[in-house]
Amino acid sequence: MVWIRIINRDGSAPRDVGASCLLLGGSTLVGSIGGGQMEYEVLEKARQLDLQKGPQVIHYSMIGKEADDSGMICGGSVDILMVPLPHTDAEVVSFFEATKQHILDGIPGTFVSLVKTAGGEAPLTGERMFVGMDGQALGTISGGISSLGDLAHIESPGLIRCPETGREFFIDPLERTPVLLLFGAGHISICLAPLAKRLGFRIIVVDDRAEYANADRFPDADEIHAMPIEQAVRQIQTTYATYIAIMTRGHAHDRLVLEAMLPKPHAYIGMIGSVNKRDVIYDVLMKSGFSPDALSAVYSPIGLDIGAETPDEIAVSIIAEIIRLRSEKRNAWKTARA
Repeated sequence: MVWIRIINRDGSAPRDVGASCLLLGGSTLVGSIGGGQMEYEVLEKARQLDLQKGPQVIHYSMIGKEADDSGMICGGSVDILMVPLPHTDAEVVSFFEATKQHILDGIPGTFVSLVKTAGGEAPLTGERMFVGMDGQALGTISGGISSLGDLAHIESPGLIRCPETGREFFIDPLERTPVLLLFGAGHISICLAPLAKRLGFRIIVVDDRAEYANADRFPDADEIHAMPIEQAVRQIQTTYATYIAIMTRGHAHDRLVLEAMLPKPHAYIGMIGSVNKRDVIYDVLMKSGFSPDALSAVYSPIGLDIGAETPDEIAVSIIAEIIRLRSEKRNAWKTARA
């Protein structure tokens, strides 16, 4: 098995940094780094790799004569990391099983691969680590990674060069499938659930009315909880990949949900309603001990201001706000790394 990842991109390319695929047994492909001639040629090189040796970085250009000959006219180039993963190596299998379980347990983290040694050469072995947001580290990299600083909140993949040692690392944040947690099973949630599903979210719907929270109204939902809101906010667990939309049937329920969910791990929390409603709820929560800084992280009124009026339009504004948030976090990381 060979793990193939785009670790750097210059200009235009079919896929961005972090795109990856697995070549299984020399013939079965899981995932894609962009398809077309580029992927075909990379897979041919991957089939020739010695599984008992270290990783290899190759450069693929889509500029000039090489691009003309291959039909790739994107106008950019990519660096591709190919890492042999022999399935007979018990240490490799154990490492990836532990990493998988960490993510399934709802604890995201950062995957670190040594790409170049201090001498600028590819490492002889596929040294790798997974650093969870809980502080737990799996795997080893010779010399450690303390010089890379805090990796826990990195939002997008990229290369980091350690100035002290000259070593180069590929940093790749990993998390479980993002979850959209909908408190309220009304008209907007009905429109929002299928949009988010198409974007790869797991959908969880919560409402205290069984006639609203059911599979007939939410065929795309992965979980539906028809139960009292007070019970739901105690029972439902969140992770740093949970996006929360608060749209219950009343202000009192919205306040209850916000009060309970804001301290829990989440990637986004938005609450529907007017500015006046928001300010009234915020005032109550500040009197109960919430700080203005904590409340400033809430997106309310929920959704981008695009003049939305209908449930469908409001759903679009909410999912657009979530997309923009994810993009801003990625760009902030890229800027900090530059």
